[in-house]
Amino acid sequence: MPIRPWGCTAAFEAINPGASLDTVRRYESKKHAHTLFESLAQEGIRVPAQHHVRSQRELARELARGGRLVLKKEYGAGGSGTLVVSGGQRVSRPMASDVLVEEYVDGEGPYRNPTFDGVVDDDVYPVGVGLMEVAGTGYRGVTVGPGVLPARLTDTAVAFGTAV
Repeated sequence: MPIRPWGCTAAFEAINPGASLDTVRRYESKKHAHTLFESLAQEGIRVPAQHHVRSQRELARELARGGRLVLKKEYGAGGSGTLVVSGGQRVSRPMASDVLVEEYVDGEGPYRNPTFDGVVDDDVYPVGVGLMEVAGTGYRGVTVGPGVLPARLTDTAVAFGTAV
């Protein structure tokens, strides 16, 4: 079975040169992940609308419409390359073109950032669910263990995570 890291690390690169970047391109693309999530979403899963903007002019038109948007560079994890902006706000050059523009969805209630963890082999073996702590666009950790999420949300997270 091939080894597939989640992200590019110096330690993995040392034992398998070149494989990390290929893995990141395949598995860390926010665009491809969004397409996958849309195809697998079931009742209880809300996937925000997303589209690709290639120029500063296109982005300026999006921002002129008002409201909040999420701008994402295609690659990155843990909130890197992600910015939440409001209509009319100026955006720095690195984020001003060739970005994914995603609908901003206001979360509500205490369970707005659930997560799923599993071991993938020839099958998927659920390990558990958790409630992530997210500040702005940055991941800050996760609370795990029995009862951290209501049973209905746990079932939804496990079904969706296993499908992904």
